Amino acid sequence: MNVSISDKKIKSYLFGLLVISCTFGDYFKLAGRAYSQYIAIFLALFSIADFVNVYLKYKKLEWEKKVILFLILAWMFFAVIQVFWVGDIASWKSGMRTLVINLFICFEMCMILRENRDYLLVMRSVEISLWMSIAVGAYEIITKHHFDRTPEQAAFYNEIRGFLGNPNDFATWIILCLLGVTLYYVKQKRKCLCLAEWIVGTFIIYHTGSRAGLLSVVAAVFFLVIGYAFKLMGDAQKDHRKKRKAFHILGIISVIVLGGLWLISGDVVAVINSVSSASSSDAFRLRIIRDSLEVALKYVLIGAGANQTSFYVGINPHNFLLELLADFGLVVVILIVYILWKIFIRIFEVEKITFYQIICYAFVPTFLLVSISSSSMARLRMTWVVLLLYYFAPAEQMQNCKSKIKVVFRDNVWYGKA
Repeated sequence: MNVSISDKKIKSYLFGLLVISCTFGDYFKLAGRAYSQYIAIFLALFSIADFVNVYLKYKKLEWEKKVILFLILAWMFFAVIQVFWVGDIASWKSGMRTLVINLFICFEMCMILRENRDYLLVMRSVEISLWMSIAVGAYEIITKHHFDRTPEQAAFYNEIRGFLGNPNDFATWIILCLLGVTLYYVKQKRKCLCLAEWIVGTFIIYHTGSRAGLLSVVAAVFFLVIGYAFKLMGDAQKDHRKKRKAFHILGIISVIVLGGLWLISGDVVAVINSVSSASSSDAFRLRIIRDSLEVALKYVLIGAGANQTSFYVGINPHNFLLELLADFGLVVVILIVYILWKIFIRIFEVEKITFYQIICYAFVPTFLLVSISSSSMARLRMTWVVLLLYYFAPAEQMQNCKSKIKVVFRDNVWYGKA
């Protein structure tokens, strides 16, 4: 019996396996490295033909792919050049290893995985990762047993933290998975299952003790409600796009003004302490932000170098955009903000709002809020998978996909079906 499967399909499944393997963080290691890093290396070797093909057909590539390829290569080249002014080579090497994997993921997502079935397979991998995380979290809640890597870690954390070893990382991971799953279900007629996953996921997040994680859930619900209000308003009135923009701009200005008045009414540290418990880390995080901003402003254009905030500050900034600004400079941050902005404004660019636009609208503030929860969003590679899923997967790309992804055996050949 001859069983054949295409190289492209093998790559798709390997990429899905890479996403799932990141669920375990650095818990399972081989020769001092997480398994996910070895999967990424194997997938990269398997993708050499793709690299060569992109190089040979560069002139025939569509404009968007040319820009993406240029940005990935430019980022990598610039990060290598940074070695001439980094403060600590060991930290830089560690950061470069992570950056190479993240940029490889960006390459795969942007240049290769652009078809319906490949995107759906990635989303299914995110779903599997979510259920694995929920199962591990439930196990910890019920048994009070934690998957700690060292005895010292157990002495500092009472909250559940999965295989990632950190409650905030674990909460961030679950939220990123929930966001990816929501995008997957929007065209799948499985809203009840999606809602159930959000409820169970929120229960797990609550037991991590991550306040930013819980606030992210609240933000997601709030902006989903606002987005649905936009939908009702747009369906009922003329000139609805102008009204949505005006309403939205008014809301942003109001929040900024009220927040500014609240902060200038007293010392920032005193204000934060007034809403924090004695055991919270708000004042400590404020110091991290201040010190990281000093690094970012000192190297605002050229960046301090990969993972250099951990060297200069003693710990990473606990803020995705701030970490990228300090390590890689303003250009990289502008690129990420542009991607987030393009996702966010989809709801204002259509005549008739769909649930897809509403979910994209809620994704951006939720993503930004959860980015202050994790110890390092740049290390959580799920960040780039979910971000690029939202950026590259238009509604029409998924509208004809009705069923689950499955692999069937027919005529001695394995086929991936959506």
